[in-house]
Amino acid sequence: MWMKNIKRDELYEKEIVVRKREYMPGSTEAGKEKRYQHVVRHELIHAFAQESGVSYGNDEALVDWFAHMMPMINKTYEKIVAGD
Repeated sequence: MWMKNIKRDELYEKEIVVRKREYMPGSTEAGKEKRYQHVVRHELIHAFAQESGVSYGNDEALVDWFAHMMPMINKTYEKIVAGD
């Protein structure tokens, strides 16, 4: 599905719409996949912020930072939990 701008009346639909991997910008399949994963993380952060009423959810720079850092945070968390 194509990513779309969320309108005020769609805030409660609880559906994240992201364009298909093959339509993502990028010249390689790996690049498209990386972009797809980033967009999904980005939109999930928006969704969780909206759901919890956190005001930073509209700050694109902060949401993008979280989306970028999420894999590194997850990797570090997994190492700590595993006891490495």
